[in-house]
Amino acid sequence: MSRSIILTTVVAIAALAAVLLPKAYHANHTPSARAVTHEMESDPPPPPAVKEARFGGETIKTERQQSSPLVNAVSVPSWQEVGPLSMTDPGQPAIFEPSQGRMNTIAVDPKNPQHLYAGAASGGVWVTNDGGTTWSPRAQMLPVITISSLVVDPNDGNVVYAATGDADGRETPSIGVYKSTDGGATWAVTGLTYQLTDFRYIPKLAIDPTNGSNVYAGTTEGVYYTRNGGTNWTKVTPDGGNFTVYRDIKLRPGSPATVYTVTDAGVFFRSVDSGVTWQAATAGLPDAASTMRAVLGVTAADPNIVYLLAASSTDLGIYKSNDGGSTFAKIPSDSLKTFATQQATFYDLVLAISPTNPSELMGGVVSVIRSTDGGATWFYTSSGPNNTANPIVHVDQHDIEYINNAIYDCSDGGLHRSPDGGVSWANLSPTLGVGQIYQFGGSKQNPSLIYVGEQDNGFNRYNGTKWEHFNAGDFGRIAVDPTNDQVVYASANFALFKYTDLNTNPTQLQVTATEGKRFEGAPIVINPANTQVVYAGYENVYRSPDGGATWNNVSNFTDKQNVNVIALAPSDPKTLYVGRSNAFSSTGSFYRSTDEGGTFTDISAGLPLTATGVAVDPKNPMRLWVSLQGGNTNAVYFSQDGGATWTNFSGTTLPNSSTRAIVYENGSQDALYIGTVAGVYYRNATMNDWQAYNNNLPNVIVDSLEIDYNSSKIRAGTYGRGLWQTLLAGVTPGVVGNVSTRLPVGTGDNVLIEGFIVQGPAGSAKKIIVRAIGPSLVPFGITDALANPTLEIHDANNAIVATNDNWKTTQVGGLITGDQSAEITASGLAPGNDLESAIIANLAPGSYTAVVRGLGNTVGTGVVDAYDLSAGSPAKLANIATRGLIQPGDKLMIAGFIVQNGPVRAVVRAIGPSLAAFGITNALADTTLQLRDQNGAIVVENDNWKVRLDGSSQQAEVEATGLQPTNDLEAAVVTTLQPGQYTAQVRGKPESTGTGVVQVYFLQ
Repeated sequence: MSRSIILTTVVAIAALAAVLLPKAYHANHTPSARAVTHEMESDPPPPPAVKEARFGGETIKTERQQSSPLVNAVSVPSWQEVGPLSMTDPGQPAIFEPSQGRMNTIAVDPKNPQHLYAGAASGGVWVTNDGGTTWSPRAQMLPVITISSLVVDPNDGNVVYAATGDADGRETPSIGVYKSTDGGATWAVTGLTYQLTDFRYIPKLAIDPTNGSNVYAGTTEGVYYTRNGGTNWTKVTPDGGNFTVYRDIKLRPGSPATVYTVTDAGVFFRSVDSGVTWQAATAGLPDAASTMRAVLGVTAADPNIVYLLAASSTDLGIYKSNDGGSTFAKIPSDSLKTFATQQATFYDLVLAISPTNPSELMGGVVSVIRSTDGGATWFYTSSGPNNTANPIVHVDQHDIEYINNAIYDCSDGGLHRSPDGGVSWANLSPTLGVGQIYQFGGSKQNPSLIYVGEQDNGFNRYNGTKWEHFNAGDFGRIAVDPTNDQVVYASANFALFKYTDLNTNPTQLQVTATEGKRFEGAPIVINPANTQVVYAGYENVYRSPDGGATWNNVSNFTDKQNVNVIALAPSDPKTLYVGRSNAFSSTGSFYRSTDEGGTFTDISAGLPLTATGVAVDPKNPMRLWVSLQGGNTNAVYFSQDGGATWTNFSGTTLPNSSTRAIVYENGSQDALYIGTVAGVYYRNATMNDWQAYNNNLPNVIVDSLEIDYNSSKIRAGTYGRGLWQTLLAGVTPGVVGNVSTRLPVGTGDNVLIEGFIVQGPAGSAKKIIVRAIGPSLVPFGITDALANPTLEIHDANNAIVATNDNWKTTQVGGLITGDQSAEITASGLAPGNDLESAIIANLAPGSYTAVVRGLGNTVGTGVVDAYDLSAGSPAKLANIATRGLIQPGDKLMIAGFIVQNGPVRAVVRAIGPSLAAFGITNALADTTLQLRDQNGAIVVENDNWKVRLDGSSQQAEVEATGLQPTNDLEAAVVTTLQPGQYTAQVRGKPESTGTGVVQVYFLQ
C-alpha cells in the first residue's frame, strides 16, 4: 500500500479536533443530512479645517504600548486583513470601479524597472518586484502611515525616502521625512521632523539622479535640502515668507544643480546652486492673487522647457518656459479650461511631460487628460463623464509619472499604468489593501456577509469569497436590517440609499433637501424591535416610521451643528443618544431622548469634547460609554445615569490620539473595544486600565468597530488599510472538531486510509479516540456496509502503533498498555456494534494514519473517524487527508468535520491525476469537489482549481496558500468556514472510478 501518499500530502497548519460523519454520524452520533453621479465620485475628503477636530492635542506616537502593567490583561489574537482586495464590478461603469483606495505617489528603482514603491494616502508604503502585479505593504508601523511623496536613491534601489502626511486631502499632518535602507522593511526618521500639532505638510520630494544623498523637500513652510542623505536639512524660503505652500519641486534634466519650485499661488522660483539661493521668474506667470494650486513639468527631451499647470477657482492654464524658467508665456487653450474644477485648486492637480517628446503632456485633475501639441488642445485619456472613451482610471489624480516608457497614475481609486500614452490602461491595484472605510455593517444571519462604505470608492460588499462593488462615490454610513441582510441603508455624500436586493437598482431616499450634504454620509440606525423605524442624522435627527418612505424631523435643532452619531439602547429602543458637533470645532453637544425622538434632553455638561461613538449597556439603557475626539486623557467617558453625570473612563495607558469608535461586547463583564487613530484598545470590568489590542494590525486610523457574534470576532473598519478582523478577547481560536471519512473499503491499495497530524509543543500529547464503523451504517441506508471493520494506527515511519478488531476486546501493544473497553464506554463514543473497532491513544506531535480494512479481506462501505478527548491540551489535531477508491453514485468519497468555537480558514483539495507519480496506477483522471454544510447545501464547489464555477479566477488566491494542486484537472477551494458541520465530497468526472485523495488544510 502507498500510505506514504497521505503523509507527504498533509501539512500541519492549524488546529483540528474530532469527528463529523456525513450521511452516518454527526457530533451527536446521529445521521447527517446533505449608481450614482460623476459629481459624487469625484469629491475629495473633508477640507483641512476639520484637522484640529481630528488631531488637536496629539503628538507623535513612537509606538503603541501600555505605560504601566495592567491587571488581568488578555491575550491578543492576531488580526487578519479582509479587504477590499481584487474588487469585482457587477454592472457598474468601468469609469468608476472596481478600485481599491487613494494612492498619492509612485517611484521606481532606477536600476530595476520591476521594482517600484507606491505611497497611499493613509495606508503606508507598498513595494512590488514584478512591475505592479503584486504588492506588499511596508511602513505599516510608522507613527503616521500617510504618505505624500516617495523618491528612490539612483544608486541603491533599497534606499527610499518617504514624505509623511496627506498633502492633498490634508487629513493627517506630516511628521517629517522618513528613510529606509532595506527596501522599506524598516524606517528611521531623518533630520526633517514635525509634530502632528504643527500641522505641516510635505507635498513633494525630489532626489538628485547623480547623487542620492542630495534630496529636496517642498513643504508648507519652505524648501528643505539635505546633502547627507537626510541626517541634516537646511531650510530656505525663496519668497521670504514662512507659510507659503511649495507644492512642487523638480530638477532640471541633465543639470541637477538647477532646481525648480512653485508655490500654490503659481509663483515660480529657480536655483542654480542646488537650492542655496533662488530667483523668481520675471514674466508670464499666472495671477498669484487668483491662483490656488500649481505644479511643474520638465523633460529630458528638451531640458530648457519648463511647464507650469495652474488652477484658479474657475480656470486651468498651462504656461511654458523655453529658457529654463527665466520667463514664461501662457499657451492659449480653450479645451483645457473645460477641465477646470474647484477640486483642482486644492485636491487634485498633477502634470508629467514625456521624456522623449516635449509636446506630449499628461495632466491630472478630476480626470486624466492629455495634450500632444504642447498644451494647445487637451482631451480625456482615461476617465471622465459617462460614455467617454476609455473610461478606465478612477477619478481624482494625485501623481502621474513617465516611468520606463509607460505612464503611471495614482488616483483616489488606486494605481494604473498605460503603455501607450493613455490609450489603454492596466489596473495595478487589486493587491493594494488601502481602502479608506468610513463605516461598515455585517449581516446578523451570515457572518461572511459584510457591507462597507468607502471614501470615493463607493458601496461594496464582501460575501465570504470575493469583494463586489455596487455603487460609486463617497459612501460613509451603513445600516443592515438585523432581520433581513438583503435590506441595507447606505448613506452617500449627496444621498441616502436603501437596498432591498443588491441585484436590482437601489431606492434613493429623500430625507432632507434643506440641510445640505454630509460628506461621510448621514449616520443611520435601525430599530431592532421594529425594523421599519429608521433614524438618520443631518443637522437634525430624522425618523422614518415606514422603512424610509417618509421622514420626520424629530429634533428641530437650529444651531447648524451636524449629527455625528446616533445610538439606540438595545434593551429599550425608545431611548436614543445623539452626538452633534460643528466640523470646525473640537467641542459639540450630546442629547438623550426616551420617547423615540419626541423630546430631547441636553446631557452635554461634563463631556469635554465631541462624541464620536456611543456604547450602551445591552441590559440597562441608562449605562453608556462615549468615545471622544480627544487624546489619552479625554478619550472615553462613562455615565450610569443616562448622562446626568459623567466619569472620565480614559485611564492612563491610551495613546495621545483621537478616539474614533466604541463597541460593547454583549454577555461580557463590561468589555469595551475602542478604535483610535493608533489602532484598537480593550478594557473590561476586571482590568485597571486599557490594553492595546493590536497584534498584527497596522498603525492605522480605526473609524468603526462591530462585533459579529456568530463568528466571535471583532471587526475594524480602518481609514487606509481596509477591513480587518480578529477574535474577541478570551475566545479560543476556531478549531475543527470531529473528523471522519466515508468510503468503499476494498483490498490492497483500495483500503480506507485517513491521515492526520498532531501539532503542539514538545512534551505535549493529544488524546483521541479513533473508530472504524461498518455494521452501524445499515440503519442509515448503506446496504453494502462493511460487515467487520478492523483498525490500525500507523506513525510517521509507517510502524503500527495500535490495532483493534472488536472494540470491547482491547489489543494491548504499542500505545495501548491496558484494557480500554470501560474508557471507551465512558467517553460516550463507543461504536454501536460489537464488531466495530475503536482505539484510545495519547499521540505525541507527529504524523499518523488510520487504516480500515474488512476482516478476512471483505469489502463494503466503511467510516473512519477521530474525536478529540483532550480539548485543553496544547497539542491539536491538524489537517485531514483520505485516500481510497472512488466509484460512481453513492460510492463517492466523503470527508466530514466540525468547526467549533470560531471560524477557520480552510483549503480543501480533491487530488487524482497527480497520484500517478506515486505509483497509483488507477488514479482518478479528473476530480470534482463539493463542500456542503450540515443541511446539505453546497457552500462552495470546484472542478478546475484555477477557476471558480462562475468563470472567475481563483488561481492567485489558491497559490497564495502554497497549497495549489499540480494538475489543472484537480479541484480546490479556499474559504472561511463558520462554526458548523461540513462534508467534502469528491467524485470522478464524469462518473468514473479511480483512486483519489481528499485533503482539508486548516489555515488558522
